[in-house]
Amino acid sequence: MYSLKKSISAELCYAFDDNMWNAATDAGFLSTELGLCKHWFEDISVQDEYLSRLERGIEKLLARGVDVESVHVPFGKFWDFCAADEEIRAACVRRTVNLAARLRPYGGIKYLVVHTNGVDFP
Repeated sequence: MYSLKKSISAELCYAFDDNMWNAATDAGFLSTELGLCKHWFEDISVQDEYLSRLERGIEKLLARGVDVESVHVPFGKFWDFCAADEEIRAACVRRTVNLAARLRPYGGIKYLVVHTNGVDFP
């Protein structure tokens, strides 16, 4: 028989919220999709800092026994897989490949969740 895990989808900023994760793990939520969507609008110049924060967040969750099953790739201005401009699209793919490489050491992350934005953001 199939058994479902109790899982939470949470933005990266919540990886550092001890109160939230204490309550979540006490309730049996030991799995998460970690969302990066909150930062879709940030200037690309901060992306390395952001990826370092992502690594620290994953390490914190794993240390408390929470499996990071998937990571939701940002979307929008800097993460537009459907941009008409080939250069913008290629840059998005490069950032996503870089993200996948940064996540590789955390072998339990099974999926990168991506989708189109379909909207012109400011």
